[in-house]
Amino acid sequence: MEGVGASLTDSAAYLMKNKLDSSSRSALINDLFGNSGANLNYVRLPISAADISTAFFTHDDIEYPGTDPKLLNFKLNANFDYNIPILHAMRNANPNFRLLGSAWSAPGWVKTGNNVNNATTKGLIGGTLNDSFTDVYGSYLAKVVEAYTIRDIPFDAITMQNEPAFSPDSYPGMLLNATQEANLAIATGKAF
Repeated sequence: MEGVGASLTDSAAYLMKNKLDSSSRSALINDLFGNSGANLNYVRLPISAADISTAFFTHDDIEYPGTDPKLLNFKLNANFDYNIPILHAMRNANPNFRLLGSAWSAPGWVKTGNNVNNATTKGLIGGTLNDSFTDVYGSYLAKVVEAYTIRDIPFDAITMQNEPAFSPDSYPGMLLNATQEANLAIATGKAF
């Protein structure tokens, strides 16, 4: 067992940053992560929009039908501006703090299948990884980790896909079979 913790979505970070004053936010973080509180030390961070996010987004959203195989449009989405200070505060409260990244969906332009052409959901609902973009998506995942590391928030680990055998119909997700996951793991390892 590596640790005990919870998940920090962009919506939870938004509420902590905007609906709590600084002393209440500090008290909450200390109650959860401090050694005089619950002493949680592991957080799963969705690295794209998740089931309870504030919006549909990834870190390389472009207008359909475009693609961005060189990841020139990559940048941490503004929805994650709330996460950075909250993650720093969690780590300050517990020096044993560790972070696990997990994607709910790849950017819509690297996917194929149902809903990938929907401009409202940006192609994040349903579908699967387009095998011709496996290396690009591996590079994307490595860039996410690098973007957080530059901000002094290193990941301990990432998963290739949250719930890879489940395709939600109302929030971001993506099907990956075992072969796709293995190929993506190899591509991501090369990108690192």
